Amino acid sequence: MDTTTTAAEQQVADARAALAHEVDELGAAARSAVDLPAKVRSAPLQTAGLVGGIAFLGLGGPGRLLHRLRRALRGGQDPAPKSVLPPEISRLVEDLGESGAAVGARLEREFADYLDEKRKGGRLTGSPAAALWRTANTLGTTLATNAARKMVERLFEADPGREPAKPPEGPTA
Repeated sequence: MDTTTTAAEQQVADARAALAHEVDELGAAARSAVDLPAKVRSAPLQTAGLVGGIAFLGLGGPGRLLHRLRRALRGGQDPAPKSVLPPEISRLVEDLGESGAAVGARLEREFADYLDEKRKGGRLTGSPAAALWRTANTLGTTLATNAARKMVERLFEADPGREPAKPPEGPTA
């Protein structure tokens, strides 16, 4: 055979061996990454902390804490409005007699839905405090999402102390 052909075959064989080694290394890293019992045995507090942090962020813990903080600063639950209808309409509904309660309830629901729709569309502005809480909620959600992503990456990263895959020995031609 020609020497260039022999050299090309040797390069292909070396490339195959290197690819096989990389695949073995990737498999070892993947097994190490998903071996949670081994991670718990080697660092139980760290693993429990990561799992707890992921659960806390995944279940909306920061938002719940902010809501409770807001409620504590205000001094209890937000007072529910007695009626969202304007006083003139409330008087007209009361004059309807027996069907006034049903009509009033329907108007209350529809007017509350209308106000919610306008708020969501940005056509009604809230107070500066509401804007602050919306900003804090948006920022908190972004930070919590990034923190949860980092925790999941850390939980499922390959163990740096694992045994590397052994490279193939000699040429395989």
